[in-house]
Amino acid sequence: MLKEELEKSRNLSAILLVLALLTVYGGTTIPYGEGVWFKYNLEFKGTDNGMPEFEFESFYLIDEVKNEGKTKDAYADNSESVDEDFEYSDYGFEEREDLMEFTKNLALLTIVIAGVLLAFIFGFLTGQFGKDKVQEYLDYSKNMCLGLIVICLLNAGNFALNYSEAWQDDDYLTLDTVCGTKEGDEIPKIVMFLGKCNNKNTDEIDFGTTGDVEATWHPGPAWFSTFLLIPSIAFLQLNRLKSLEEAGVFSAYEPAPKKKRRVSKKQQPQVQKGEVLQVQKAEVLQVQEGEVLPSKEVVSKPSKVTKKKKPLKFKAKVEQVDIECPSCSEIMKIPKLNKLQDVECKACGLSGEIEV
Repeated sequence: MLKEELEKSRNLSAILLVLALLTVYGGTTIPYGEGVWFKYNLEFKGTDNGMPEFEFESFYLIDEVKNEGKTKDAYADNSESVDEDFEYSDYGFEEREDLMEFTKNLALLTIVIAGVLLAFIFGFLTGQFGKDKVQEYLDYSKNMCLGLIVICLLNAGNFALNYSEAWQDDDYLTLDTVCGTKEGDEIPKIVMFLGKCNNKNTDEIDFGTTGDVEATWHPGPAWFSTFLLIPSIAFLQLNRLKSLEEAGVFSAYEPAPKKKRRVSKKQQPQVQKGEVLQVQKAEVLQVQEGEVLPSKEVVSKPSKVTKKKKPLKFKAKVEQVDIECPSCSEIMKIPKLNKLQDVECKACGLSGEIEV
């Protein structure tokens, strides 16, 4: 039962990690544009036979803006496509650049926490923790879920409260101009974050040309994922772990057995018949010729250490000669050195120098 429940928790954690990655690294080419935090669409049709006409969509991602659209004027037979990518700083979108930098940092933290949570669940599933560490790592996992909820809601809330203002501060073509609001009228913040408008017979969009404009704007899938999907799945994961803990399911957890080091046959020594090897517990094992010892009994045979022999020193043999003591006539043997040397008679104590 524990394994089945942990496999479900692993799948939930994997989904959390994928969603967190898409909020930062997703793009517009993936279906539904998972990496888009905000989207703005504008269509314009001139009142002079519907010309000029243009339409474009702007996708605002973590690090860049993507514009896609098409234009057509009264003198062109075919429409012209527009497709450009640029960073916020390229067009002086400083307010949004600062906001998206903060958003990115929190989103990256979300990825890290989701990855750690997945690692903890894998640890339980594969028995990587000791029996005495189960409660400790279970608490860590619950804290990771709670951290995901708090950070995602903080990130999404900060974006919702500040993006509209940053957008209007950066863009010369504000919603007041596009929508043709009356002087003194204030667009509610919720409408500036999610809304649409129509403006008939305006000459504020394309200078010198009168036309009708329709605009829509709303947060993208990355924001909805941060605001709703990730916190919801993290909350579900948190409740699952609490339920498993209260039900005592983790009492069935068993750490994975430690892997024994396997010795290949190439590493196992071949021994000769009658050869004796010393093994553990001072046992002596007799083995047959060509027999291979099991890995747990193999002990490497001590190698013979050749001691360095000291160089031999040879002393030349000194010739001895007999002399007679002039005092007591005692015969003494002294070396023949061919030079003066001190001599002392051991019998009478007479001493002196003599050359032999």
